[in-house]
Amino acid sequence: MPFRHFKGSVDDGGAGRLVSSGTAFVGSIPAELQLVTVYAAVLTKTAKEPDAAEALIRFLTSPNAVPAIERAGLTPRPQR
Repeated sequence: MPFRHFKGSVDDGGAGRLVSSGTAFVGSIPAELQLVTVYAAVLTKTAKEPDAAEALIRFLTSPNAVPAIERAGLTPRPQR
C-alpha cells in the first residue's frame, strides 16, 4: 500500500480515505513493515436487501471494482 503525503483536508470516513487534490505519491512502505488489513463481506440470513448485498459483494470481488478500490488507496485482492 502506498504512503501518501498530503496537504489539505482529509475525510477519513472511518477508512482513511484521502480526498484532497493536493496528494502526492512519495513511495511504498517496505513489505516487511506493512500491516495488511483484509476486509471480508458476508450475506446474512436476515439481510433486508439480499439481492443488493449479493450484487455488491459480487462487484467488489470482480475485476470491475479494481479502479475504485485503488482510488480509495487500497490494494485489491489477487483475482482467482
